[in-house]
Amino acid sequence: MTHINMNLEAISEAAKQFPWEDKASYARFLAQTYYYVRHSTRLLALAAGVIALDDKKSFDRYIKHISEERNHEQLARLDLTHMGYDLDQMPELSATRLLWEPQYYKVMHCSPMALLGYILPLEALAAQEGGNVVKLIEQAHGSKCLHFLKLHGEEDIKHVQDAIRLADTLPAHERVLVEQNIDQTIHAYVRWLSEISAI
Repeated sequence: MTHINMNLEAISEAAKQFPWEDKASYARFLAQTYYYVRHSTRLLALAAGVIALDDKKSFDRYIKHISEERNHEQLARLDLTHMGYDLDQMPELSATRLLWEPQYYKVMHCSPMALLGYILPLEALAAQEGGNVVKLIEQAHGSKCLHFLKLHGEEDIKHVQDAIRLADTLPAHERVLVEQNIDQTIHAYVRWLSEISAI
């Protein structure tokens, strides 16, 4: 049983309510996904670089995760292209920056392990809702624009398990940081989906 408290109800409901069948909304989702996912490997590398030298387990997990996430933003860009949209015509939104920008602060000024609070809810959402979302999008837009979501719906099940196992080993003060970041990330992601669908 994990010590990490993670209530996915709000983020799951937001994903269920998102208008995936609307072409423009899904295209905006892909473009904004590209913008935040391109920071994933950088955040992991930064966090790995400041993990204590004697914490080999955490360091090894973050380094492995870098290889697992490498170039995934390009999958979102490819899907966007298959939808007939140009990323250069779709600038990054403030709501997107609110997702990834605080993570750099948390890694450098709180703890590199706080990043687990960003990783966990996003990957748990993909694992939990990804299959249903993929079906909706495939019915509405075909299968050529699903590289990003298909991959994450499959891979993130294991990533979540790995992240939970690592989080379970943290001391209490770091678990608090992880749980605070989980709450913040869920709040930011729900707002992010809402803003994308409201444009």
